[in-house]
Amino acid sequence: MPLSCGVWPASSVPCFRGALRSAWAGTGLGADPGYMDALYRHLSDIYGEEVRPTASLFDGLQNADFFVTVSGLVKEVATLLSKITRDLRLMSSGPRSGFMEVRLPP
Repeated sequence: MPLSCGVWPASSVPCFRGALRSAWAGTGLGADPGYMDALYRHLSDIYGEEVRPTASLFDGLQNADFFVTVSGLVKEVATLLSKITRDLRLMSSGPRSGFMEVRLPP
């Protein structure tokens, strides 16, 4: 796990930047003048982190790069957990043809 332990904190930063799909597809058109600022401020209060819009709202609406990155990280963790469970099963197998190094509760 040491190879990827630094990836998760670094990947959480883009999570709090985005184009929200409200008020005419996230651009703020058709909303009261302070609506989008109040919305981002309210979300920042809820999450405890600064939530702010992307530099390009249309690019933020069109591209889902962040979700592809998160999907890859979740797949990486699932693969890691699967490897740990396979190792535990092998190490607890026995007594005739396994290692019997670890005793797991039933």
